[in-house]
Amino acid sequence: MPKFEVVDYEQIMIRFQEAEESGLRLKLGDLDTSEWLQQERINQDDLVEASREFPDPRNFIIASGESKGFYVYSNKNKSCIRIVSSEY
Repeated sequence: MPKFEVVDYEQIMIRFQEAEESGLRLKLGDLDTSEWLQQERINQDDLVEASREFPDPRNFIIASGESKGFYVYSNKNKSCIRIVSSEY
């Protein structure tokens, strides 16, 4: 069962910009991303479950560092969650 952590929307938007600029963003569909998701024990069901929380779900993955994680957010709701972990 995945764990979700509520994240401050305004602060994480700043972190997303920093991750994008420093090359730490991973994108779904890339081989590196698939390997990262396996290593972090995040599966497709986790992503679907998290996305149901938002009317306009977007995702952002930060590969490493203090803000490392898989995030699902909504610009419409100005809210964000981070998927913490999952058990197989």
